[in-house]
Amino acid sequence: MLIHNVEIKVFVKEVEDFEEIENTLLKLVSLDLEREKIELKQENLSGLNETQIKIFTIKLEKERHINQFVSHLVNTLTNEQLGMLIRQKESRLDDELYFFLRLEKTPLLEGKYYITDGGECFHIKMKIAAFPSTKEAGLKVIDKIFKR
Repeated sequence: MLIHNVEIKVFVKEVEDFEEIENTLLKLVSLDLEREKIELKQENLSGLNETQIKIFTIKLEKERHINQFVSHLVNTLTNEQLGMLIRQKESRLDDELYFFLRLEKTPLLEGKYYITDGGECFHIKMKIAAFPSTKEAGLKVIDKIFKR
């Protein structure tokens, strides 16, 4: 196992289509949540000027689910994007071995995967499984995950 868990989160403003974004999240995860007994959490918050924001979160903890999601992600990203993740791996991995990436929201709604540093995105946080539990060991695991 290369990853302990994966959390995918997206913030949805009240002017956006909740259903479209929820469906995009489900396609991104590429698992039947009901059949696999995976919870889609929904939180409602008030933003600036009392605007309503909904947060969708899915957490994958079973190895089979994680492997399927990561395989889907790696196979969908371009070689250029995978190379960028490997080049930026040190800045994307924190000391607790969480690896962070974001997929741009608007293109993803159309089925196109683009890594971004912007805020309008789907947030993906992966807890890297490395032994020993050091950043150096975690960086080696990232190379294994994102190399084609």
